[in-house]
This record gives sequence, structure tokens and C-alpha cells, in this order.
Amino acid sequence: MSADDRLPRILVVDDSRMVRASIVKHIRGRFEVREEPDGEAGWEALLVDPAIELVLTDIGMPRLDGYGLLERIRASRVSRVRDLPVVIISGDEDESARERALALGANGFIPKGSGSVELLATLTSLASLAKAQSELALSRAALAQQSPVDPGSGLATPAYLAHRGTQAVAEARRRHTDIGAMVVDVDQYDELHARYGPHVMQ
Repeated sequence: MSADDRLPRILVVDDSRMVRASIVKHIRGRFEVREEPDGEAGWEALLVDPAIELVLTDIGMPRLDGYGLLERIRASRVSRVRDLPVVIISGDEDESARERALALGANGFIPKGSGSVELLATLTSLASLAKAQSELALSRAALAQQSPVDPGSGLATPAYLAHRGTQAVAEARRRHTDIGAMVVDVDQYDELHARYGPHVMQ
């Protein structure tokens, strides 16, 4: 199966094995499913499994509830995790629960009594959106490689540096002179960029 044919992988987090089995039954054939019994296990799965593209989580669970998991995801310094679509599925149909989930950054809220049509429609829509955003990010990265300046950092791109390096070496050989190069590396650049913003990093 090619990357384009691969089913989107969804993380289903619920402390009820029966609920997880019911969800898997409804979405089988449309998604590849990874199951975890609570928010803490779900969080650990997100850190080690980069193939996860979407999270579907219950609210009331031991160790770490759905709100806590959602807060961790949105606060993550890893963009792959922070930007994941998250859908809350809960037996609590109180409007305050929906409002809290959306305020914390949930992309959707589905009552457990809802049918499979609403569940599939929500998950399919978010998976398509996530795929489009990922493709856009890849296109931007490819475009940045062709540009002399990285749009995110304002620094010269590796491709441009390699091109200028080749020119400098060729010129030094023609003139029989020496050249010098200094490389400055910033550790944890992405985390610093996320914390302080592009204006500081530039």
C-alpha cells in the first residue's frame, strides 16, 4: 500500500473497552485505529507514534481525563502533536461540557448517543483537512528550499548556502586563495521559535 492509499490513523482514547469496540466497528475500513484506555496512555502514544493524524477521546477517564489530554496536546512544543485535530466524544451532553472542550481547542464534540453517520462525517472531514494542511506545509518547505531566504526564520536556506559555497570554492581555486567558513547552530530552534516568536529568533 502506498502512502497515498494508507488509511488515516486515529487514536481512540476511552476507558471502556466496549465503547472503543463500538467506535472501531463504526469506522473500520475508513480509518486505521490505535486504542488506549486513558488520557495518560493516549498522551504516551502520541509521543511515540508519528503516524497518528487525529484524536478521538472521551472526557471521564482515570489518570488523565479528556480535558487534560486536550490541554497537553494544545500546549505541546512539538508542532506535529500540537496541531492534531481532536474530537471529544462524551456521554455528558451538558452544553457546558461542549463549551469547555471547544474553549480548550477541540475541533469537534460528539455525544455518545449520536449515530455513526455524524461520527464518520466529522472524522472524515477533519482527516481531509489535516491531510490538506500537511500537504500545504510540505509545499511550503519545498518552496523554501528553492528560495535564498527561509520564510520562517529569515535566514539563508541550506540550498542557497550550498550554492554560494560552491561559488566561493570555485573562485578561491581560480585565484589560488584560501577561504574560511563559520557555522553557527542554534540548539532546539523550533522550541525557541514557538516560545519566543520569529522576531526574537531572527
